Amino acid sequence: MNIQSPKGRIVLASIALVLGAIILRFDTLVWSTTEEAFHIGQFKAMREYPNSLVLPPVIGWAILACGLLMLAGEITRFVRQFRRPQHRSETAT
Repeated sequence: MNIQSPKGRIVLASIALVLGAIILRFDTLVWSTTEEAFHIGQFKAMREYPNSLVLPPVIGWAILACGLLMLAGEITRFVRQFRRPQHRSETAT
């Protein structure tokens, strides 16, 4: 993805918006891992470890704000393409 092009910047802004919204919705990720504790003959004992990752909502809001600012910048650039240039009058001082 080329972020120098307007299309690339819009895609990047969209990704930031989606990522920020996901972080705000799912701020805590919980999963578990298992490992074999010991093995005697046919018997296996498994150990389970709970893991969690907590992301503060500030990170989600910051990513969301960055995406909104990038998108606003692209909309501004797009609108400026069609704005008529204003000519200064010769009589104004």
